[in-house]
Amino acid sequence: MTRQETCKNTHGYTSYSALKTFSVCPNLYKEMYLTKEYVEPHHDYFDYGHIVDSLTTSLLGAVDINWEVVKRRDKKSKKLQVTEAFFKNCSDTAEAITSNPFYKTLSITPNTVQQCILSSKHKRKGIIDIINFSDGLEIKWGLYQGGLISKAELQKQMRGGTITIIDIKTTADIKRMPFDSWANQLAFYRLIIRELTGLNAECYIIAGGKTGDRKSAQDIYFKKETLDFAEGKILMAEKLFWNAINTDIFLSAKEIYQQTQQCHKCSICSVRPLSIDQPLII
Repeated sequence: MTRQETCKNTHGYTSYSALKTFSVCPNLYKEMYLTKEYVEPHHDYFDYGHIVDSLTTSLLGAVDINWEVVKRRDKKSKKLQVTEAFFKNCSDTAEAITSNPFYKTLSITPNTVQQCILSSKHKRKGIIDIINFSDGLEIKWGLYQGGLISKAELQKQMRGGTITIIDIKTTADIKRMPFDSWANQLAFYRLIIRELTGLNAECYIIAGGKTGDRKSAQDIYFKKETLDFAEGKILMAEKLFWNAINTDIFLSAKEIYQQTQQCHKCSICSVRPLSIDQPLII
């Protein structure tokens, strides 16, 4: 079994999404990820992001086979369905991203897109949309991901090289993007890549707009100082997270934060929530 396959079936590890949910409300994390009492309702923006990811990182430039493009949705269908108009909007956003000058410089291969990464030491996992390497190192990464060389050998081969992480995003307003949240996610990925390779990756977002007749895309470079600051927040959140896991104590956002709590979904916070303010850590 390759590391790609192992990562996707690993339990006991935490993703950035799970850590972010915990940061909003520990009890919500418990009810979503552990007891499964709360299930997030399906939203169209989930579909939008997933389709754009598929169109921009698929080697065939095609949407996932689990999707079905239809004139009108059928609630009885077992496949995830989107309308032709919705898919056209997604395609326009994807085209704006793939036409971005920075995107055109990237290597899009089986070793660089949708890479599932796993940090066994700190129990982190994630999927990177695109990861690029300096000359010759992409092959070494592919050997590691295929289980053909060890982490120690990978780090030896990576010395002196460079790595770039690129995450694909969609946004309703290209001029008002959630830079802090994106920096946190990139910092989380950078932590995993550093453990695996010994290198500090450079990090970019390519964000595609979802509104308007003419879609646009913007590439954003995140400075090392920005990622270092975000990394501190990630480590703080992880410390609280593992303490809750080890003690099996998951307080609600309402109990912890009172007026500044954000959660209104879990069984405690959904009963007369105090507010829907900003998240507290990440």
